[in-house]
Amino acid sequence: MLRDLRELASPDALLHVSVPNARHWSLVRDLVVRGTFGYTDTGHRDVTHLRWLTPRDLRALIGDAGWRVERTGHPPLTAIGRVAERATRGRSAEFLVYQWWVLARPV
Repeated sequence: MLRDLRELASPDALLHVSVPNARHWSLVRDLVVRGTFGYTDTGHRDVTHLRWLTPRDLRALIGDAGWRVERTGHPPLTAIGRVAERATRGRSAEFLVYQWWVLARPV
């Protein structure tokens, strides 16, 4: 689908993709402790999500489909999440946010 969109997109198009975070601590916990993701009807673990991606996976998927990633981000962290980000020098967000987004342009 991303390749098809690339073929149809104008040269100045902007693509926004948002996906659930495969490295969220609750997913890792449930995989280790319960042996399942624990899908739900809505939210982060929505049963309609077809793929789970890390930021690295998302950037690769977008780039391989002919898009140039301009920015990657996530929703704002909670107050505790901001403290954890400072304490870990920016390494904890990958485990604290429920989703990642990418803005990309056609190559």
